[in-house]
Amino acid sequence: QPSPSPTNSFAPSVLGDCSQNGSSRYLHFVNSNNGNKSWKACNDLSAMKQRKIKSICARDYNDGNEAKYLCRVACGTCPSECELRVMELEELNADLQERIDDLEKEM
Repeated sequence: QPSPSPTNSFAPSVLGDCSQNGSSRYLHFVNSNNGNKSWKACNDLSAMKQRKIKSICARDYNDGNEAKYLCRVACGTCPSECELRVMELEELNADLQERIDDLEKEM
């Protein structure tokens, strides 16, 4: 029986935080036959052999709950300072564009 999914979707780590909660549950596997999802804790991942960790961290289910997002320390997927700055600037750019759009509507 699959374990229950976590209550939160995108964890703060998706936005650049490089902390890792060992009890955070990541999407470990999706059964292609029936769509059932299997969840594991970051502590479980950290205890695995490096080869297995690398394989699990490379998985992408287009879900946002993959190990590479929730277990960034174990996966080695912490963003660099440069990547964090780019994310910050992209967010500022989106905010500015929204303000421009609002002003254009008022004209």
